[in-house]
Amino acid sequence: MPRLHAPETRWFDDFAIGETFYIPSRTMTDALFAAFQLASGDNDPIHYDVEFCKERGHPAMLAHGLQVFIQTAAGAGNFPQQTADSLVALLSFSGEMHHPLYAGDTAYPGLEIVKLTPQRTTGIIEMRAIVLNQHDQLIMEGTHRYLVKKSSRLMMSHCEGNLRLAPLVGENRKAKPNRCAKKRMHHQGQCANQWRIWR
Repeated sequence: MPRLHAPETRWFDDFAIGETFYIPSRTMTDALFAAFQLASGDNDPIHYDVEFCKERGHPAMLAHGLQVFIQTAAGAGNFPQQTADSLVALLSFSGEMHHPLYAGDTAYPGLEIVKLTPQRTTGIIEMRAIVLNQHDQLIMEGTHRYLVKKSSRLMMSHCEGNLRLAPLVGENRKAKPNRCAKKRMHHQGQCANQWRIWR
């Protein structure tokens, strides 16, 4: 079998509103509760003491809200593989809890693009993040915002288009040709630098 390769990188311009990203389901085992406790340092017994939970009317240990939210981590799905060379940063995230998730429940996370905000050399991808349980109850709903690079090919095309228009600006402003020439040179330098950064 030939060596397998990661999928070709997608850039901001390649994504569309309504796209969804599958994240595998996961049953909330005692081991996952213990791992979250170890990683977070949280020691509230409502999340780790079964008898404490039952005394307060809960059927099992109650998952911490952040333990639920991290089930939507994009890295658990295929989004990072699609943006291996274009993803710059996770900008922000937020979420609201709608229903409890208990030990023994199964979480079904998912991501959906709801907004695309283009910028000069990058764009912001906003995703709706949800977690359902095995009964299709909405456990958590929130958002992720990612900064993703635009395609270098499209950026270079934009720069070349601006360079072709630059001489016309100088011709229309004959009263100050030297100023226009300086502007063209500055713009050419910006585009050249931009191409070197993103190629």
